[in-house]
Amino acid sequence: MKSVSFAESIDALLLDETYKERQKDKKRADYLLFDRKLILELKSLVKDPSSKVEEEIDKHRNREDFPLIYGQTDLQKILKHLPDGESINRRIHRDITRSVEKGLRSADKQFVDTKYIFELIESISLLVVLNQDIEIFSPEVLLSRLSQHLCSSLPSSPRLENVDFVWIISESHLCVVPNIPNAFPSILLKSPNLKQHEWFAPLFEKLQLEWARFNGLPLVQLNMESMESPSNISFRSAKVEEPKTTIQARRFSAP
Repeated sequence: MKSVSFAESIDALLLDETYKERQKDKKRADYLLFDRKLILELKSLVKDPSSKVEEEIDKHRNREDFPLIYGQTDLQKILKHLPDGESINRRIHRDITRSVEKGLRSADKQFVDTKYIFELIESISLLVVLNQDIEIFSPEVLLSRLSQHLCSSLPSSPRLENVDFVWIISESHLCVVPNIPNAFPSILLKSPNLKQHEWFAPLFEKLQLEWARFNGLPLVQLNMESMESPSNISFRSAKVEEPKTTIQARRFSAP
């Protein structure tokens, strides 16, 4: 990111004595982009929470209704045999994505403080969630958890007001699309709080192109309104096969 002409490193900017007092006890994001119209924070997922799945399943192995398993099997095949399988699945989902929620809440605070430090009123905030190799964090899992907190109307899970967009970049999975070779999925999630953002689209396209160019891959756009449309798109682990020459971008608004 430091190599692109439209990006300013916030750490470098804060070396200026001008911001010494305003940055005291404040958190900050990573970059200011496009003449400070856009604030970007990058969160890389580095810790694999797969062990939490086994920990939860181990609690139920001695139950009489727990199915006999020979070798490896899909988690959902186990849970569908248990009367409380849906509840267990929700608990597992909550536990494995706890770090994702923590990162989102941290970014919310970082955006508030960054706007204060640099006196940015109209800037839009973009959280980038990068998953390079953690297989359990499929695009569906990440999107479900991030949407829950970005768009929630529940008192138990208050909506985060200062994250305008979340850009999910998954290099751990491939997107399988008819007539398009295996591709890295790029998913943009918009907060329902954001009203005026027309100028953001061309800037984001430029940002995506830079990411694609960095990876040495072309960019293919698929615009859609939800994860369910079209239904013939699926994801699979990138460990099965090396990615081909296409990055496939998915953009839609949160519900």
